[in-house]
Amino acid sequence: MFENYFLTRPAAQQLAMFVSNSLPHPDLFKAKRSSPQWTAVHLLQTALPLCFNCSGDRFLVRKSELLTIDFNGDVMLSIVSDIASSIFSEKCPDEVLKFFNALQPFLMENLFSQGFSVGLEEFFH
Repeated sequence: MFENYFLTRPAAQQLAMFVSNSLPHPDLFKAKRSSPQWTAVHLLQTALPLCFNCSGDRFLVRKSELLTIDFNGDVMLSIVSDIASSIFSEKCPDEVLKFFNALQPFLMENLFSQGFSVGLEEFFH
């Protein structure tokens, strides 16, 4: 997901449909010989509850904005677990469910767009 740091409008819309009702403002409005661009991180932020704050050793979220995050594959599971636990304690269980219901198809669609096929059995091995 983070190989291509910037996404074009069609790619951003394809991913954003799983996490938001609308496409957020682009991260990069004008670039030389380029149209507006979005980042995967910016789209991921839209899956977080409104006015959500939490932090850990490898991430910082303020007002539902990911300010810092370590994308190392070894720690992503613990980061997502920490964020889900924080949503549960600060918001409610329904907000955690909304977060996972947005995150799962978002990540699967990204894998599909990269040429991978994902089935439910991959999540249980």
